[in-house]
Amino acid sequence: MVEQHPVVIIGHTDDDYKKDLMIKSIESFKERGHWVIVSDHIFNKEVLNSCDQYVLSEDNPIWTKADYLNVGLNHTSHKITEKYHTYTPYGTFAAYSIIELIKKGFEKVEGDKALVVNYDFQLVNDIKFFYDEPQEATFLKYSTHDAVYTSIFFMNKRLISKLDHCNSLKDYAKNLKYLEWWFYDLYKDENVKILEQHHSKWFNGDLYYRSSHLNYDFNIWKIHGEDRVVLKYDNTFEEHPVQDSYSFTINGKKVTYHLDNLHLRLHIAHRIG
Repeated sequence: MVEQHPVVIIGHTDDDYKKDLMIKSIESFKERGHWVIVSDHIFNKEVLNSCDQYVLSEDNPIWTKADYLNVGLNHTSHKITEKYHTYTPYGTFAAYSIIELIKKGFEKVEGDKALVVNYDFQLVNDIKFFYDEPQEATFLKYSTHDAVYTSIFFMNKRLISKLDHCNSLKDYAKNLKYLEWWFYDLYKDENVKILEQHHSKWFNGDLYYRSSHLNYDFNIWKIHGEDRVVLKYDNTFEEHPVQDSYSFTINGKKVTYHLDNLHLRLHIAHRIG
């Protein structure tokens, strides 16, 4: 059987919430007649039962917070409060791992063009006409004119093969930036189309927000240029001198917080005003 309108869904389904999103994504494409290839690091029987083909890659090459300073990576979430800008690091940087999932999944595409999509996107409208577009790839514009969505794009095999020049974290570090900007640089001079429309025209997407899983309600940030930190608990802020551990009272109970040696190097606050 020749696959029809192939879709490569990439994911890292390491918990039930992500697994459920993956299954709903698969079902949304299957209901509209797409052939679904899943490219993932983790095996789930329910995912296997839902998709048409399963590609599993044990290797998950990522940088963790311990690597950020060594490679000069500022991978943080920025929040603005009344008195501070806070920068909270994400636990991992997985751009190169995503590239590997795309390549491994695309190896199983029988035709020339496929949709690559993240597991937290669900199809709500017909997209089959995109497979017949004359361009070799179709992207949706990201936040600027110099970036494209990498969580959803159409591409043919020739352009996918351009990813083969990046075969390690070391290779990716040569042009270290977020994947949306990295992809734009790689493909901007090719025969591609970048659409202005928002993905919601065709998809219910971005259903997993990494930022929402960071600890904003209880955390400690070092104030830039000062030997002080700011502690936040719910909506309460306190300042303290820099030290390795902190003791304070929350809801009438004594709390002691021991920091690891990277915490204050990666959690940074800037005063406002």
